[in-house]
Order: sequence, then structure tokens, then C-alpha cells
Amino acid sequence: DEAASLLEAAVAAAIASGRPEPADCLAYLALAEAWRGRLRRAAELADRATAALDASGRSKRPGHSPHTAALIARAWVHLERNELREARRCVKQADTALGRTPDELIAAAAYLVAARGAQAEGRASVAAQVITRARSGRPIPPWLDQQLSMIQSRVCAAAGDIPAALAAAGQAGSEDSPEAAIALAH
Repeated sequence: DEAASLLEAAVAAAIASGRPEPADCLAYLALAEAWRGRLRRAAELADRATAALDASGRSKRPGHSPHTAALIARAWVHLERNELREARRCVKQADTALGRTPDELIAAAAYLVAARGAQAEGRASVAAQVITRARSGRPIPPWLDQQLSMIQSRVCAAAGDIPAALAAAGQAGSEDSPEAAIALAH
């Protein structure tokens, strides 16, 4: 399952850094829980990660913000609850943090949340720009490409470009993918 893969990669990255912090592990777990749709648990873990970060003193350093994975988990929770302004605020904070401390895995999740948020707000051109940025310059994980293709399909359908919507839905996956079937039906 993609959420488990995301969590495993994040924890492996934390361990590879030499000093995994409890706040980091909690933040990555919050993101995995958001991906699984366990919103209450994701919000709770993101709060615990931020509290652990505050307790460690790392958040008090100048220019330091809450862990980016916790921010993206919160953004995901806000997006699923249709709290679009709050989701956008968390994505902006995470974007700033990613500028200081890049993390490709978290950036991939941030692109997904940003594209879904723009789509939910009816800003199709912004969603299309986010999708283009997510796919430019580096290989992206298959799970992200599938999710971006589904968003792209919905954005194209909303704009009335049915051939592009069908092409994007076709890129989302095979016939055995429920998500791709829903995108094609839409």
C-alpha cells in the first residue's frame, strides 16, 4: 500500500540521517495516516510532532518552522475537511520550510495537496501549474504520478476538454485501479 511505502521511505530517511528524532517519526506517521484517510489520527500525530519539536527546542531556532511532514499532514486533513484556507496556509508554510530544508518525499506530497486544493477551490489553471511543476525536473514516484493524473483529468473535465480529461484518466492507471475507473467515469 502506498501509505506504508511512504512511511517506510520517510522513516528510512530519518534513520539514514543518523539521528531520527521522535518529532520526525511522528510527523511522517501523521502524513501516512492522512494518506490512509485517518484524519483524526493524522491531526493528533501532527500535533504531537509539533509538541515534541517544541520540547526539543528545535522549533525555537531562528527561521525554523514546524516539521514539513506535519504541516503537509495538517494541510491534507484541512483539505479533506474542506477547510481550504487553512490547507493553503499549511502548504505555504511547508513550501517555505522545504525551501530551507529540501525533502523530495515531502515535496511530492506537498504538490499533491496543493494540486488537490487548487482543484477544490475551482482554480484549474493553478492546479495545472502545480501538476506541471510536480512533474518537471526529476522523476516522480508512480503513486504521485497516478494521483496527479487523476487531478489533471478532473481539471480538464471541468474546463470542458473531454479528450484531455480522458487521456489523463487513462494515464492514471489500468482498468483494475478503482481510482482510475472513477476518473474515467467522471
